[in-house]
Amino acid sequence: MLHMIICCGLPILIILALPLIASINSGVAAILGVIAPFICPVMMGGMMFMMFKGNKHGKETNTQKEMMLSEKESRRF
Repeated sequence: MLHMIICCGLPILIILALPLIASINSGVAAILGVIAPFICPVMMGGMMFMMFKGNKHGKETNTQKEMMLSEKESRRF
């Protein structure tokens, strides 16, 4: 849940703060203006990578276990 709040809220906060940041340093504001729209997609990609990485280390999901059990039962008959 926290990841989703950061993912969606951080770009909005950066965009809202751009006028203030531009009054202090316009170069930083320009860089943040370019980076802000890509924060959420990059974070979501990282989250998906971590989810798929966890499943490849021999961990079986409930669906996989159910499929294996149903295959074993069908082989008996």
